[in-house]
Amino acid sequence: MMQVKNNIEKFEEDFRFQLTPEEIANLRSKFLTANINPKSRYEPYVFTEAGIYMLMTVLNGELATRQSKALIRTFKQMKDFISHNPLLSEPSNMARLSLQILENTRDISKIKETMVTKDDLMKVIQSFFCRIRA
Repeated sequence: MMQVKNNIEKFEEDFRFQLTPEEIANLRSKFLTANINPKSRYEPYVFTEAGIYMLMTVLNGELATRQSKALIRTFKQMKDFISHNPLLSEPSNMARLSLQILENTRDISKIKETMVTKDDLMKVIQSFFCRIRA
């Protein structure tokens, strides 16, 4: 990620860490596959919660701003929920929560697959105006 490389002084060791080959292998499951280039010479970096907050400060654009706000709200809601629900620390509840997160992740992936991009909209608009002129 170029923004991280250009602002590396903002990402201290406790904000990010590099995955081990074993951790990368564990990211692959029946339901989810990490998008990691197997030809890469380096293991990817991942961000801690603090690193994600810092990442939000270096990303630009309207979409990045909206995503940053949503992420901050999500973290706060998660912390509030966990702190007010001590039963979450029970293993059976954690397993149920993990399954729900997995299901939500799959649902989000399906939604993203059907989303229209700006480029798609521009092509439709250009095609429309080309037909009007013809």
